[in-house]
Amino acid sequence: MKRPPVYTYTVTEPPGVNVHYFRNKADLPMRELSAMCKPPLEHTTIRRVEHNLGYTQDTLERIAKALGVTVVTLFCRKGARG
Repeated sequence: MKRPPVYTYTVTEPPGVNVHYFRNKADLPMRELSAMCKPPLEHTTIRRVEHNLGYTQDTLERIAKALGVTVVTLFCRKGARG
């Protein structure tokens, strides 16, 4: 059973909106995605990235690899809705 989102997402710019899109598409909670990263990230890091509150290249590379996409995709898939 999928829980309703706790946070309201108003971020519409990559990479945050695309990380959120791909995470939801894979039906992954933040904690699960953070654990899939190698080495693991804190789930709060995923939240910060999704809200574009700060990220590093290393963090984006780890998240992209866990999601099975490229870092370029996180920046270029504007409105990754379909």
